[in-house]
Amino acid sequence: MVLIDNFNKGEIRYCDCLDFEFGLSSLKDKSIDLCLTDPPWGKDMKENKRKYINQRILDNTDKIFFEDQITETFNKTYFKELNRICKRLILVLGDSLLLWFIKNIDVQPTGILPIFWKNSPFACSYAKRKRHSFYLLYGKFDTKFEHSILAKTYKSTNVEPFTYYWGFTNPERHFNHPSPKGLEIPLRILKELKPSSLLDPFVGSGTYIRCAEILGIPWIGYEINDQEYREDVNYRFSEQLITKWL
Repeated sequence: MVLIDNFNKGEIRYCDCLDFEFGLSSLKDKSIDLCLTDPPWGKDMKENKRKYINQRILDNTDKIFFEDQITETFNKTYFKELNRICKRLILVLGDSLLLWFIKNIDVQPTGILPIFWKNSPFACSYAKRKRHSFYLLYGKFDTKFEHSILAKTYKSTNVEPFTYYWGFTNPERHFNHPSPKGLEIPLRILKELKPSSLLDPFVGSGTYIRCAEILGIPWIGYEINDQEYREDVNYRFSEQLITKWL
């Protein structure tokens, strides 16, 4: 049995990652090489009901979102734990949360990679091509990492530089998760970094742990929404998806 600290390799704990007994606090200092995660929507997330181009609907009107102060405490708490546990961090953030992290977290990032949205749910053509997120890097990365990833991406003849399908406009439309990310970008990044182990404290639809599994990287994860997203994760690991991506 392969163990990462007190986890089994390839284990998702369906609980709050800040759970006192089983959460991040149970993991040892610098016991994991890389954290790659897409944190929950931050302080700018509002209640809304939105119809997407493929007729799917995102309805958050029955959700309870954090108040700003609670969100800030939550962000600082999980970041402190991740920085303690992992040698390197990559956080996938939107504009406002990116600025919040740079302004409010004492640890300075070591790099930023822009990720552009393709087929975003916004109506105007500018938004569909210019909306973006960021990979925010913390810890020691090879100084050539960002330039190498960008160069390889721009030289690709069949993939646009750093783009992904956003949310319900993703071709894999059956996901329960409102914003399932594609595998292409994290697969390239993990191939470049070659981490010895990976942690995702916000598994969601399972994008990053699936990439780690494909590449043979030992991984562990947390997901608080068991009933909502377990089906998504199971699909990510199905033969149908393995065939598609390999």
